[in-house]
Amino acid sequence: RVVKTIDIVDDLDIELVKATPSLTRFTAADTVKMDAVLYNRSASQTGDTRVSIYLSKLSKFDATAVELPYSVTTAQSINPGVNRSVSLNTWITSDNPAGRYYMFVIAATDHDINTANNMKTVAVDFSN
Repeated sequence: RVVKTIDIVDDLDIELVKATPSLTRFTAADTVKMDAVLYNRSASQTGDTRVSIYLSKLSKFDATAVELPYSVTTAQSINPGVNRSVSLNTWITSDNPAGRYYMFVIAATDHDINTANNMKTVAVDFSN
């Protein structure tokens, strides 16, 4: 006889409410601090939520976007109906050409049923 254990997990909905950079014009010498606010829209407590920043020359997130250095943090569990603020520090390396870029701040947690509200896009101008 085989007995199988099944974990019941509630559906979650984490919303990335806002993402605010310390700078929108910067050079490779500058560190950019990104403040982000997450909100748990679901009826259950979340596990850890990964928040990361990607960079692209395109205004729409796709496979060409690259994760920025040291741009990942983890928001510890968030109770239902509660906001959680996180901050990340990153930079754009000097090997990138000057110009307009887009930073995509993305929140990811297990069992999220609505990933459409997990990303904010910030336009930034970079010069070497």
